[in-house]
Amino acid sequence: RERLATLVAPGERVLILGSGIGITACVLGARSEPAEVLGIERDEVKNEFAVANICDNKLQRTVRSIAGDLLDMSQLGSFNRICAFLKFQPIENLQPLMGALMPGGTLHYYNHESKEEFSQEPSAVLEAFRALAAGHPHLQGEVRLTW
Repeated sequence: RERLATLVAPGERVLILGSGIGITACVLGARSEPAEVLGIERDEVKNEFAVANICDNKLQRTVRSIAGDLLDMSQLGSFNRICAFLKFQPIENLQPLMGALMPGGTLHYYNHESKEEFSQEPSAVLEAFRALAAGHPHLQGEVRLTW
């Protein structure tokens, strides 16, 4: 979370999918200068805790959390940065995220694998994301992976 906060440029809109109780949203709101951090959590109880954490940390000006469908981007607009904590979600299901990225935007996809697992098969994951990005000219096919 701390590393991610150092990557957020001033004025960015950041979307956090699978935001849980709002820890990542609060860290980004407190340790960077985003225009907005929006967390979406499908579990309504976790979302209630996220809203409380945002209020307790006095971050309501830039940070919000809503309960909802993690892959319904239709009403959210576009984002400079999307953090997807979507464990066990097939990559092909992430197509809606590509349309929500602004040109030059960054998708952080966390799939809970070890560094060793990542280094064994990164080319398959990279090609899957390149295929998703190919349908979105504003992304110019730019896809990078890091562990």
